[in-house]
Amino acid sequence: MTIEQHTFSKTVTNGAQEEFVVQTRTDEPRHPHWWADTCYMFHALSNGDRSNLRGCINLLADDKLPVFMTGLESVTNELYARLSFLGYTQESTEDVPEEIREFLKSHTLTDYGIKNLPDFCGAQTAQMEHLNGDAGPIRAFTEKFFPLWDHHDTFSIETLMTLRYFFSDPKHALETKFTEGSARLYELYSELGVVEFVEEETLVTPTILGAVNVPFLLDILIHGKGGTRSH
Repeated sequence: MTIEQHTFSKTVTNGAQEEFVVQTRTDEPRHPHWWADTCYMFHALSNGDRSNLRGCINLLADDKLPVFMTGLESVTNELYARLSFLGYTQESTEDVPEEIREFLKSHTLTDYGIKNLPDFCGAQTAQMEHLNGDAGPIRAFTEKFFPLWDHHDTFSIETLMTLRYFFSDPKHALETKFTEGSARLYELYSELGVVEFVEEETLVTPTILGAVNVPFLLDILIHGKGGTRSH
């Protein structure tokens, strides 16, 4: 797999009428810069956008399913449309009267999104605060992670879900009793900075970088294989 060189940009506006530029198309989640743009869209939410998102997450605790109404070319619409490729959201046209569908989009959460959206929000809040809103380091990381897409594509949904669980918390650990192939994979993970070997290299654990990125990158693959509809 090679990195395609192409020029693309789109300007979107948040609830405070601030403009932001994305450099990848909404529907190309395997582009090496797509994930960085997605994180950037979360950072680009206005205070009002973010407050609405928190309110929707709070509704989940009351077993209420929120509906996200977004204007075209908005930060919120771009973000929620991108989250559909992680299996978290889906467009819901029936919630929008036909006469205004050219102006508004409606998104609802899937069962997989109900389970994982709060973790996504927490992870990206922490990551973008740490980076002061600069998605450049995420872009650099995903360029290095990009060559692993083909290898991960060979994994079953169950294997991908197991990896996702491992990366979801830096407190998780695996004993380093790997097969030859898996040992090389974790060596590559270590080179990427998403895992570290501890206790005289008898255990491997996710790093913070791994925990705030890899579970969601794996969700792209899991969703593509249909796993988000069955977990």
